[in-house]
Amino acid sequence: WNVLRRFLRGGLNVSHYWRDTGQRDLTLRANNTWQPDERTNFNLSASYSSSTDLIRERSYDPQELNRSIDSSFNLTRRFDWANVSLGGSRQQRLRDETVTWRPGLNVNFPTVTIFDAGPGASGPFSSMTWSGNGRVDYNRTDIADANPRPVRSTSGISASGQQSINLGSLGVQQGFNIRTHDEVGRIVPDEPGTALNDTSTY
Repeated sequence: WNVLRRFLRGGLNVSHYWRDTGQRDLTLRANNTWQPDERTNFNLSASYSSSTDLIRERSYDPQELNRSIDSSFNLTRRFDWANVSLGGSRQQRLRDETVTWRPGLNVNFPTVTIFDAGPGASGPFSSMTWSGNGRVDYNRTDIADANPRPVRSTSGISASGQQSINLGSLGVQQGFNIRTHDEVGRIVPDEPGTALNDTSTY
């Protein structure tokens, strides 16, 4: 589709596979760009597969098995008080079906004059300015049960921000950085291709 009056352009591809075993596989691919107004932009590139078994069983290219199914989106909005960006990505590895999520929010504040003396006037602090920015990200990795590696699924949040106050050649900066990390145990097979052992948890 291409709607010029709405600044909307994109496409969608859907594939459905029926196997002799009765299993069904669904794949989706979508790309979209949209600019609803001069201050807002939206971009989407999405790929999804209900199962990667078909690719692993039919592919003879080892490089293809090392690839991943990637999706990403980004929404930016320019306000009078700040520029806000909301985005994220999803990665699904073909080899072991490990899925990684990375959404995030970013805010950038424009430079603001703290003591505005007004047109034609000046004072000792009339040139004092303030600026700042902040970001929050969420990271999550889901390890598939078929993955033989003794690794755990993880999730975590990272937040950072900084501000600066400047008066002529004098400047003061402050910042912070926070991170959290959680691990979730899972049951893995003792050897690749064997049944799961309920007593082996890593």
